Amino acid sequence: LMIRHPPRSTLFPFPPLFRSQLMLSIRARVLFPLITVFLFAWVAVALIVYYQAHHEVEELFDAELAQSARVLSAVVSHEIEEGEAGILELDENLTGHKYEIHIGFQVWANDQMVLRSAFVPEGDVRAPPGFSDQLIDGGRWRVFSLFDEGHDYHINVIQSYDVRQELTER
Repeated sequence: LMIRHPPRSTLFPFPPLFRSQLMLSIRARVLFPLITVFLFAWVAVALIVYYQAHHEVEELFDAELAQSARVLSAVVSHEIEEGEAGILELDENLTGHKYEIHIGFQVWANDQMVLRSAFVPEGDVRAPPGFSDQLIDGGRWRVFSLFDEGHDYHINVIQSYDVRQELTER
């Protein structure tokens, strides 16, 4: 006596008992590929949305740097013209935000630093006008440099990539 088994499908590697129950249904034949396609589409959409949101947050951080430089420029331009600007260092002990140490500024006039926040290096960042990425004291920083040719000064506003990445990955 010979027992015949149905041919084993290579596309559906379940035992014959399950295969016969699942694969005989037209609904199952249509539903499985359809669910697979929808799953891959949702994953693709989620990845696209994640990367676009990450890019937009980076744009917001850059806009914040540019705005800070322009506000600082408006505030210090009068002081520089009057010759009243001195070295400004903010007190590190004042109550502030925990991310404050990752953001800072420098104001240079006639190749001399006239203002700086407490959390930036003392040397000139030497960044080109606009946005750039710099390696400062062993850390990566995003820098926005604003040059005012009329008053002969430039402003560097810097932000640590550590805080940018921490905030965008939350």
